[in-house]
Amino acid sequence: MPGKLPVELNKLQSGNSEIIPISGMKTFKCQKASFVDRGFNHHFILIEELTDELLKTERKAYEKVIRMMSHELNNSLGAVNSILNTCLNFKDQLQKKDKRSYEEALNVAIERNTHLNRFMENFANVVRIPSPKKTETDLHELLKNVGKFIFADIEKRNIKLRWELDSQPLMVKLDKQQMEQVLVNIFKNAVEAIEKNGEITIVTTPNKQLIIRDNGKGVSEDIQQKLFTPFFSTKKNGQGIGLTVTREILLNHGFKFSLETNEEGETEFVIEF
Repeated sequence: MPGKLPVELNKLQSGNSEIIPISGMKTFKCQKASFVDRGFNHHFILIEELTDELLKTERKAYEKVIRMMSHELNNSLGAVNSILNTCLNFKDQLQKKDKRSYEEALNVAIERNTHLNRFMENFANVVRIPSPKKTETDLHELLKNVGKFIFADIEKRNIKLRWELDSQPLMVKLDKQQMEQVLVNIFKNAVEAIEKNGEITIVTTPNKQLIIRDNGKGVSEDIQQKLFTPFFSTKKNGQGIGLTVTREILLNHGFKFSLETNEEGETEFVIEF
C-alpha cells in the first residue's frame, strides 16, 4: 500500500485504536486486535473511514456560527453607519478649526465598518456556495483561460508556466464558474509559495487527473494535516477562505483531491475528476 496510512498502521499496538488523518482530508479510525486459532495468535486491523461524518458535523457547526455572526453584524453595522452619515450632515455647523477633524474621524469609522462588513461577507460566501450546475467542459481550455488571468502576476515574479497536457481534450462535467474559482485559488497559492523565480507545472492525464505542481516552499507534515481545516491559514493576515471555498466546491462536485509536498520538495495539488 502506498502513502501514509500503511506507515501509521505499522505503528499500531495490539489492543489500541487510533484516529489517523491523511493529507488533511481523509480521516480513519484504526484498531489493531488479535484472535487465537489452533494455538496461533493472529493480528487483524479494523479500518473505518470517518471523513464524511466529520465533514458534515464540521460544516453544520461553522455554518451556524457564520450565519449568526453575519446576522448580528449586518444589523449593527447598517444602523451604526446610518447614524454616522447623519452626524456628517452637521459638520457645517462646527467651527472651521474643528470641522476637518470631525469629518475625518467619522469617515474613518464609516470606512472601518464597511471593511468589517466585507470581511464578514467573505465568510458568509462560503456558506452560500450553490450546488454546481454541471456542463460538459474542456478542462484544457479552462486551464488556459485561468493561465491568461494570472499571466501578468507570474511574469512580474519571473515564474514560468510549464504545460504537460494530455494530447486529447479532457472533457469533464463541472460547474465552469465554480471550477474557475478553484483553479484561481490553486494557482494563487502556488505563486505565493514560490514568491519569485520558480516554475509551476500543469499536468493532465488520460485517466482524468489534474496535477498542479510548484517548486516553492514546501508544506510541512504538521501543516499538511491542517490545510483543509475550515479557515485555517499560515499567512499572517490570512482568513483561510481560499482553501475552504476550494474544498467545498470540490466536495460538492464529488471530485477527490489532495495537497502535499513530495519527496523532491515539490508541492502538488491533485484533482481526480
